[in-house]
Amino acid sequence: MAIFARRHVQRVLDENSGFLSPKQSSVICDLLNTARDDYLSTEWEQVIIDAASKLGIVQHEPSLGGAAKPDLFLKSNELAVEFIADIATVSDRGTRRKNPFESLEEEFRLYLRKRKLLAAGGFDLQVEPRSLSFYRGSTEKPALKLPERKEWPQKIFNSGFREFLKNVQAQPDCFHKFDAIGPNTGVHFTYDPANPAPTHGGGYSPNLIPGMWGVRDQRPVEERSDVLVYTTPPFSKDVEAAGPVAVHLFASSDARDTDWTAKVLDVDPTGYAMNLTDAILRARYRNSFEHPEMLTPGEVYEFKIDVGFTDNVFLKDHRLRLEISSSSFPAFSRNTNTGNQPEKDAQFKVAHQTVVHGPSHASYLELLMREGKAAN
Repeated sequence: MAIFARRHVQRVLDENSGFLSPKQSSVICDLLNTARDDYLSTEWEQVIIDAASKLGIVQHEPSLGGAAKPDLFLKSNELAVEFIADIATVSDRGTRRKNPFESLEEEFRLYLRKRKLLAAGGFDLQVEPRSLSFYRGSTEKPALKLPERKEWPQKIFNSGFREFLKNVQAQPDCFHKFDAIGPNTGVHFTYDPANPAPTHGGGYSPNLIPGMWGVRDQRPVEERSDVLVYTTPPFSKDVEAAGPVAVHLFASSDARDTDWTAKVLDVDPTGYAMNLTDAILRARYRNSFEHPEMLTPGEVYEFKIDVGFTDNVFLKDHRLRLEISSSSFPAFSRNTNTGNQPEKDAQFKVAHQTVVHGPSHASYLELLMREGKAAN
């Protein structure tokens, strides 16, 4: 049993042929003409990719530096959307119930019509909180998957979404962002003290190897799976950032003590990621240096990381980036995650970290910014 009418699949293939390579088209046609279960997933994959192509530029199974290749890479400057995904496929039985794309689109349009927003307002719908750099060299594949219809009220069309629409209506020419994810979801990574994220540039520690401090392209560090990367859309004009920098991070760990690092960067149009300032916070000292407090494993805390000061002009088409991790070695000593004194501890514990997303846990970067001109 097919998911879509054959004539619809043929139209989809005709449209997708504009960006599929001849080899990809041949493989897809072979899969669609077999009696195996593969044809169901192939049908579904091609229809989703075709739909994405209506929003922006898409690539199917692009080479991004790792061994694996994602099903879909979508980039749209007009809608300010950029994400990679593997398309989660379900069996033909119950497809519409589990992944009701058409119903979701109708529901969105209903809300937009009510607010008279079909022709106004900018959207950045964050489907999967993973950056492109996360995928390079990683064996983990982010999955693009809609919540089931019964979960829509709490995951998408909730009070936060209604407030979001009010803001779009009040400021139709501004950039607006709404995260269509559940209140208790988050991004997970593993911090292993035996394999810490390396220091690559920066201004800390006189003991660093000569030539390894200062400004460096941070992309090699960002390829690690234990470094989270958050990037703004390109600036439409020069913007100056000056003064103190702080990160308010909602996160949890399964360790009694751990570290959180933050790094602020300027990314130019070529992708060069220039470090501006970075810092670290030992969790036990989150409230006081005089009175350390251990963590309750699994509990969400707000960590304020003072990231120093900066004075930088982000030129037009540059982007602001924030890296979050749990180590920067050897500039900062490794936290062994045991709760013991790290510098004297002979034991290592692997920590499973979670950066929490959602309306009640809105992490943010605190930074003073204004429109500015680059110095001549």
